[in-house]
Amino acid sequence: MTVDDVAAEELVESLNRFATVLLGKETLSSVLNLVVDLTEKTIAGADGVSVTMILDGNYSTAAQSHDWVVRIDRLQYEAKDGPCLSAATERTIYRIDDVALEERWRVFCGAAKAEGVRSVLSIPFIPLNEPIGALNIYSFAGAAFDDVREQVANLLAQQAAIVLANSQAFAGASEMNAQLREALASRDVIGQAKGIIMERERVDPDVAFDILKNLSQRRNRKLRDIAQDIVNSVTSPKT
Repeated sequence: MTVDDVAAEELVESLNRFATVLLGKETLSSVLNLVVDLTEKTIAGADGVSVTMILDGNYSTAAQSHDWVVRIDRLQYEAKDGPCLSAATERTIYRIDDVALEERWRVFCGAAKAEGVRSVLSIPFIPLNEPIGALNIYSFAGAAFDDVREQVANLLAQQAAIVLANSQAFAGASEMNAQLREALASRDVIGQAKGIIMERERVDPDVAFDILKNLSQRRNRKLRDIAQDIVNSVTSPKT
């Protein structure tokens, strides 16, 4: 199998998209969401994608394609062990073809199997001066990621890492950390708003997120601001 067999047009489009990211024009949150979107689109077999970032010695999921991916990531954070943590800290690619047969990270693998995940691919962001995070790709199929898909995913991850490294150089490490905290806060607010919409409208998480996006587009306001309004409508005291 060659790269041509792994959606070459999508790969070229994804790399071109990274090349158009302008420092100062894109927020860290938007860059991380772009990484997730392009990875899921480009890597065949990817059922879920996330970006794990290290902030103040703690691990957090800063962007994800689906809510269930956050649960998988959290399994590793709680166990303090897993391919994503090992990839980020050791700056090494880790691939699991079948969590049921994997001898490393047994606690995580058992929990991931219970969630229906079988294959995992975790890729560190290398070009940065110090470990800062990893790109995680999950699949419900066994042996979903071969050597070629691993190489393609690594290419995407390192292009993303270059953007992050440039952002760090442009804004400074302290400002980048502040942006990361803002990205994590935005994710939490959006998650709360989705939960409120799910309860009100009796819909699943994907439909709730679509409702948020449509509101954002119609009102020409940031998604986080729309989400904050919805959360405030529930949490603000009545007068």
